[in-house]
Amino acid sequence: MAQGVQPAKSPIYGVAIPEGYRKWEMIAPAAEAAPLDKLRVVLGNAAAVKAIENSTLPFPDGAILVKLAYKREQSGEFETATIPASLRRYR
Repeated sequence: MAQGVQPAKSPIYGVAIPEGYRKWEMIAPAAEAAPLDKLRVVLGNAAAVKAIENSTLPFPDGAILVKLAYKREQSGEFETATIPASLRRYR
């Protein structure tokens, strides 16, 4: 990231989003039915994944979880499938 440039922040919680978070490991997916109609996923950095694997509580410093929520829409390719559309929220 260029010097002086601030990372993007969540429009709801004002938390800085860590670089590269979309490459973290998936911890838990979820599909919510109407009226929310969203696909959600929790991602974790290496420290969070290690803590989960070792049942470490509380999570150690540096462990970060990110929750993404996408609007769900019908797949144009598969009649029975839904796919993530626009990102609605992250925290």
